[in-house]
Amino acid sequence: MKFLRIQKENENHEGLKVNTLVGVRRPYLYGVLGQAILAFLPEKQIERVLSIPPQPHTQHTVTDAARIRERLKQIKRERVFVQSNETSLGVTGISAPVFDMNGNVAAAIAIVGPEVHLHDQLEAMRNLVIETSNKISSKMGCSMTETIR
Repeated sequence: MKFLRIQKENENHEGLKVNTLVGVRRPYLYGVLGQAILAFLPEKQIERVLSIPPQPHTQHTVTDAARIRERLKQIKRERVFVQSNETSLGVTGISAPVFDMNGNVAAAIAIVGPEVHLHDQLEAMRNLVIETSNKISSKMGCSMTETIR
């Protein structure tokens, strides 16, 4: 049996490439998507993830469990996560969780791109990601007025 490997790539005029392989499994603490999901999982699951020290991908990667716990609390409060230079230098990611009809986290969405392009548009992109995650959650039956777990 052969497996098809799909790759998405975006190259800008400065030459910075941002690419990812579709369907590749990554640890929760890699990039922005997993952390947006992890923040809404039960404490027991969070502690299980944090019991394995995360591998740094750049010199900016947060690996301290106490700092990660604080970050997860902030993600839970704000329902959005912004990260720059932690997974790849020169790359910024903005993610938000998506909730199902029971108010449980079901997925996450993100915008990832060159930091030089997103820097001036960070607030607008952040709002767009939140708005889009709310719309998807609503279509999945989540009432945004209910308490999100």
